[in-house]
Amino acid sequence: METATSKNLPWDTSVGNRFAHQGPDNHSGPLWIAAILGMIYMVAVLILRLYIKRRVLGYNDYLIIASSVAAFGQYVAVYYALSCGLGKTLLQVHDTVVLGRVVFSTRVLYITSICLAKLSVLAIVYSIFCQDNKFFKFPCYVAMGGTVIFGVVSVFTVTLGCPSAGLFTSPHCRNQVVRWNIVTALDICTEVAILLLVPYMVWQLHMPAKKKIHVIMAFSTRASVIPISTMYLVSWRGYTDSAPSPLSFTRVMIWQQVLLSLSVISATLPSLKAFLESLSARWNELDATVYGSYGTRAGAMELSEMNHSRPKTTDLKITVQKQFETRIDTSAQEAGERASRASTSGGSQDLIIRKEATWNVIKA
Repeated sequence: METATSKNLPWDTSVGNRFAHQGPDNHSGPLWIAAILGMIYMVAVLILRLYIKRRVLGYNDYLIIASSVAAFGQYVAVYYALSCGLGKTLLQVHDTVVLGRVVFSTRVLYITSICLAKLSVLAIVYSIFCQDNKFFKFPCYVAMGGTVIFGVVSVFTVTLGCPSAGLFTSPHCRNQVVRWNIVTALDICTEVAILLLVPYMVWQLHMPAKKKIHVIMAFSTRASVIPISTMYLVSWRGYTDSAPSPLSFTRVMIWQQVLLSLSVISATLPSLKAFLESLSARWNELDATVYGSYGTRAGAMELSEMNHSRPKTTDLKITVQKQFETRIDTSAQEAGERASRASTSGGSQDLIIRKEATWNVIKA
């Protein structure tokens, strides 16, 4: 029975029919897996984000879309490089010049993508904390400027003086380890800046400590990028210690796929609806407005920001002779009919917080 079953299998399990054979002269299999899974996860999370925020797209969404496009280009370049012989020995590569140029282009696309992902996170931070608070704007601008500098410096650092055509046939680029030490240091510094910026701003808001922790934890997913970035640097050091070869370069490319997909995916998590609703604000920016009319029985006040600034004073006065009781009802609704205004979120719909306070004055 076992022999008959094996003969009736609808596929051939011989080595020649495998999608990517793993052996001493071919290490392309794990890279295929890392690149395919990375792209699938990235696209799936991006579609989920765009579906949830389809009516409230803002600048941070456009940045993450641009980051995903650059990442998608990097994945396509990796697939083409694999078809050209990446992960195999030089004897199996037909055109080392084309392979070198394709692999070289993945560096630029990789750095561009992670830089845009960082800017997307900072755009969320800006729209939530910095837009209506002058005190918070400066550190936001510094973080954004530092991220742009990271991207520009990193691209020039890994490309200048490195011939793409002879990537696997010429000696390693001069000071290659130093180059990637600089890139990794800048990468980690920008991530640490983002991780420290969020709790610094959140802890100065008037909101329950539990919600503050939820917000910080949502942004703390970026912390997972730091150890992966370190492992990426370690793989570069190991590759530099050996002779240039598309076979030994596979490990570097695997870590690059992991780091790229993780960076783009973790930039999406803080902007999802469940997270921003914990702030009782609109999805793309914290611009809540409590509105109403002042009177003898009902009152309302306008909130332009949630920070330590003093609330606006009013002329409302209530004289109580003996005792009174107060009832406050709070509800939130989406202002779909209100005209959208220009903002950093690109005209997103607002979530309005209504607060109606009724004072029942009881005379003795």
